[in-house]
Order: sequence, then structure tokens, then C-alpha cells
Amino acid sequence: MNLSLQILSGIAYFFAAAVAAYLYHREEEFSKRSQLGKVYLTITLVLCVLAFMHLMNLGGDVADNVRMVAKQGGWYGDRRPMQAKLVLFVTGISTIGLVGLLVKFKKVIKPVLPIVLALSTCLTFTLIKTISLHQIDGLLALHVGPARLGAWIHFVLYVSVVLSLLTKLKAGHTKQAFRLAR
Repeated sequence: MNLSLQILSGIAYFFAAAVAAYLYHREEEFSKRSQLGKVYLTITLVLCVLAFMHLMNLGGDVADNVRMVAKQGGWYGDRRPMQAKLVLFVTGISTIGLVGLLVKFKKVIKPVLPIVLALSTCLTFTLIKTISLHQIDGLLALHVGPARLGAWIHFVLYVSVVLSLLTKLKAGHTKQAFRLAR
């Protein structure tokens, strides 16, 4: 990822985090210690982590360091079975985390389910890209129009998170106006 795209991605994630933080704040104004407020806070924190990862290029740095250690340790050629296990592990942990979130917040998760699913997919995709399986790298590097497939996937996932957040923002203003009108 080039530097300008990396910076834009980080800023975009911070924008999404700001929207989620606003939704958290608005939810907390209506109901202190709200379960939905906790979900928005979790969404805000995950978006901040993704923003930080993009701005600092942590995924690329981790992948480069693992490659270097693998080459120095003599196991670079045998890395694929380990990478496959890591992809399964990351996918499993992401699934367990998502199921845990759905169970813990089952009473309030329905209105924010699209946000949670999009964000979970985005985080899992970012982590799998960091693991950097050769087969996955080759697929994600394919050019589709002006950009690589990986950039398009990331863009679509990010847009789905933002649109879900903005939909909740708009819906919340309508509900808030309705509450005030009563």
C-alpha cells in the first residue's frame, strides 16, 4: 500500500470511529449504562485500532518482520502450513468473538448487526492480509480496474461499515426528533 493510500485509510477509519463515538455519546445521553452504548463503544475502539494499524502500517511491518525471522531461522520455505493454521486460528477467534458479542448483547445487537458484521469482516480480512499467505497475496494483488482486488475488498468493507454507521446516525436523529415531539 502506498503512503498516501495508507494515510487516507487511517483518516477514513478515524472518521468512522468519530461517527461511532458520536453514536455512543448520543446513546449514553438517553440511557446511562446502555447496552447499545457499550456496543457503539466497542465499535469505536475497533475502528481506532484499525485506523492506527493503517497509519502505522502495522500489518506490513509485522509481515516483513515474520518473513525476515523465517528466512533467518531457515523455515521460510516451510511457512505455508503455519500460515494456514494462523488463518484458521484468526478466523476461529474472529468467529468466537463475534458470537460472544452477539450473545452478550443479544437484546440490543439487532439494530447494529450490519455494522458489527461488516466491522468483524473488515477486521478479520485485515488480520488475514497481515498473515500474508502467498496464495492469498497473489489473489489480492490481481488488478481489477484501477486498483488491486485487495484494495477493492477493503474499500467495500469500509464503505459498508461507514454506510451502516451513517444509517444509524440518520435513524437516531429521526427517533430523537420523534421523542422530543411527544
